Amino acid sequence: MVRLQKQYETVNTVKYNYYPNNGTDYGTFSVDKTTLNFTVECLDPIYPELFFFKALIKVKEMIANNDCKDEASIIWY
Repeated sequence: MVRLQKQYETVNTVKYNYYPNNGTDYGTFSVDKTTLNFTVECLDPIYPELFFFKALIKVKEMIANNDCKDEASIIWY
């Protein structure tokens, strides 16, 4: 599970923190809403890539649906 929390959104960019396993450690990244290019500010220290890519895919889906929520959760098995 990973929890997303939006930090800010502009016309061109959205920035999220993601929290693996709904914990206190987190990573931060932003996505350009036009090109979908992303910038990683920091990866979470425990699972540096696994949760980041799940979070990134979810944010890109929200951008495509024009629905960048303030908070979202991703659960998988």
